[in-house]
Amino acid sequence: MSGVELDLVTGSTGFVGRHMVELLLSKGHKVRATDLAAERPTFFPAQVHYIPADLTDPSTLGDVCEGVDVLFHPASIFDFSTPHEIMEKVNVEGTENLCEAASRAGVKRIVHWSTMMIFGDTAKKDTPMTEDTPRIAESIYASSKIRQEDVVLRYCRQGRLPATVIRPAIIYGPRSVYGLADMFIKLKLLPLIPLAPFVKNRLCMIHVADVVGSAYHLSQLDEAIGECYNVTDDFSHLPVGSLLTLAALIMEKNTVPIPLPAPIVRWFLSFLADFTEKHPWMKLAGRPAMEKDFVHLLNMDGYASNSKLKSTGYEFVYPDWRIGLMETASWYKEQSLW
Repeated sequence: MSGVELDLVTGSTGFVGRHMVELLLSKGHKVRATDLAAERPTFFPAQVHYIPADLTDPSTLGDVCEGVDVLFHPASIFDFSTPHEIMEKVNVEGTENLCEAASRAGVKRIVHWSTMMIFGDTAKKDTPMTEDTPRIAESIYASSKIRQEDVVLRYCRQGRLPATVIRPAIIYGPRSVYGLADMFIKLKLLPLIPLAPFVKNRLCMIHVADVVGSAYHLSQLDEAIGECYNVTDDFSHLPVGSLLTLAALIMEKNTVPIPLPAPIVRWFLSFLADFTEKHPWMKLAGRPAMEKDFVHLLNMDGYASNSKLKSTGYEFVYPDWRIGLMETASWYKEQSLW
């Protein structure tokens, strides 16, 4: 690419999008940012060109894509309580609208965010998940992300928009307040941290610095066009108990063992999700205290390989989530969230 690269970041005011904007600025790129907010966010530096747009409204996307070299597309609804029709309209139809606008504008490359939740199933895996592992839509969110991938890769196969798909594991890091962070926030309310020793599900996690770092790295490689990449660190073999033990250490709480068989623990979590969904008084900040799709995430055996990504020469900032999470904890404590 000649001259200074112009990059577009969708969902730029969100957790991952904002980190992506910051990384691109540090690389000396020109950055255009877009999101739903009509007013320019005050946290963006002056050199960021902010244009509001709505993925569900094609008329707002043409100008946003004009002159763009690389489009980074993390924008999606990541909220397990969102109804199916809204998830479909934003994540799938919205991505179709964006790809069409980008193709018409001559965008040279798109890096699209998917998720490792597309691999589904709760069965314990004998070999790590790879990019060729069959996709299984076991949740509303995962279903929308599978179809979203299909949209982006179709444009790539048709030669209309060179594309790379990244599939991040559970993302953590400063400024995250949902997903894994939300679990920690809720654990803070408990007097003791429960441990289920018979639950052997393994964790698949990645620091946000490595999510945006790998996205940028792959955007510079022609060999990554048309490819999908798992983005997870080197420690997906560790069980969920390791996370809870670390949570207890960070929060300076004691643990209490819950020696129940794994199927009973999973049944209880599903029961709790159904119960909290039906009773408004069990909701926190407008959503169930335990969401069904979050239970699905906890039940997944996230044993996964990052060999394909590493084969491209990418070097992790945080290859071990235990170290990354310990460093991240300081931000949450400053915010009085953990």
